[in-house]
Amino acid sequence: MSGNELIFEKIEVDRVLGVRRGEGFTIDSTSLSPGINIIHGPNGSGKSTTARVIHELIWPGKTDVVRACVAAVMRWRGSQWQVEVDHGHPVWRRDGRPADPPDMGPPETRHRYRLALHELVHENNAAFAKAVADATQGGFDLDEAAATLGFHESPKVHRSQRDQVAEAGRRLHEVRDRQMQIEDQARELEALGRQRRGAMEAARQIELLNKALECRKAQEQCENIRRQLASLPPKMADLTGQEQQQLTGLTQRRADLEQRRRSEQDKIRMAKARLAESGLPDAGVSEAQLRDLRGECQG
Repeated sequence: MSGNELIFEKIEVDRVLGVRRGEGFTIDSTSLSPGINIIHGPNGSGKSTTARVIHELIWPGKTDVVRACVAAVMRWRGSQWQVEVDHGHPVWRRDGRPADPPDMGPPETRHRYRLALHELVHENNAAFAKAVADATQGGFDLDEAAATLGFHESPKVHRSQRDQVAEAGRRLHEVRDRQMQIEDQARELEALGRQRRGAMEAARQIELLNKALECRKAQEQCENIRRQLASLPPKMADLTGQEQQQLTGLTQRRADLEQRRRSEQDKIRMAKARLAESGLPDAGVSEAQLRDLRGECQG
């Protein structure tokens, strides 16, 4: 080898037209050789898909492959290249470090590397090529069958019919692309539903946790109150809760008695003043003197 050969060491197909996500496949070094590799299998097994994927890996976003999620490890010009392509957007790494895309030629030349079997076999091997082509297509020789059954060649298809067929193919491609989009949206919707259910469950767990914390805090407060009650004098157990009301009543009664005391003291002072003005002795007046005074007043 000259060293300029492009050697694939690994091909990963996660999703591409005809291959849904989760149904992809990987071709690694256990299946690939540095030389020529032959991929064989029945119709629908992924042979043509693999060929289109290889084109997309070399020229990401420049082929007819749409909405592909593929990756590869390849060796070219003495370096190991890694590429991941997601919907035509590539990420390249060279020898483990981020790198710009390698220059592998213009994408317009990609058709040179995808040839039919009859184009690879010389004219003198046409019979062998025909036998191989019949085998890969299921072993039916439609031309021989038509001749045996006496069918004649159908009239040539007019341009308008070819245009209709091409338009139908284009619409089929759009429908398949739309189908993949709908499937992606359905999976995304399902994932969002799982996330929503998870968020609701997380919110419920958070609410339960908050209630548990509140309950624990209330228990701690009750325990503190019990300890405070236990530290009080034994007589505190006789309290009925009416002590504040009784204290208020006693305070009011004391204020009333104090007011009466002041009133009586005022009366005593007034009586003493009148007594002083009367000129009566401090020892008071005897009963005899009182009778004399009453007699004088009556006389």
